[in-house]
Amino acid sequence: MEQCPILVDVPTTELFRTCNGVVLHNIYELATFLQACSEYDFRYHVNQDHHKNDFAIWIRESIHDTTLAHDLDGTLDREQYVHTIKEHLKQLA
Repeated sequence: MEQCPILVDVPTTELFRTCNGVVLHNIYELATFLQACSEYDFRYHVNQDHHKNDFAIWIRESIHDTTLAHDLDGTLDREQYVHTIKEHLKQLA
């Protein structure tokens, strides 16, 4: 059985490099990073002040999961962000 393309590593040209140097290869690594990162690190990539949501953009453009990206577009709370990703992954499993 072939694995869902959304659940595999992105090409090396599309890796996500966080503000603190962590390199993310897939949605699982993003979820793990978000659970452990500081609030500063999260806010660097997701904030209302600069209308940024770097993770949702990466999910949309590199992971090609427009549904999850849409669900995260307006999310500014880190715990809710992780919850949304985990729930989405459960639906794909």
